[in-house]
Amino acid sequence: MKRPHVRLRLDRFDLYTRIVGATSDQARARLLGIASRTITRLRRDQHAGEAVIAATLAALQHHSEALGQLGLSVSFEDLFEVAE
Repeated sequence: MKRPHVRLRLDRFDLYTRIVGATSDQARARLLGIASRTITRLRRDQHAGEAVIAATLAALQHHSEALGQLGLSVSFEDLFEVAE
């Protein structure tokens, strides 16, 4: 039996980060303040630890006004899901 884990919603992550100007995985890593290899790992298995969750939400909340103008909100539920 698989253990539940938090998974990044890659489609939304890519959309949100592209809107704020991070159009490559290196740019996304810089935006979040994490290593680019972490983005690669997220793309492979989508398991997001607490540091990635916090970095993602904090970075995108800095752009919440611009995202909000497009009808997008920045919350855990918008960018992550619990999966088995």
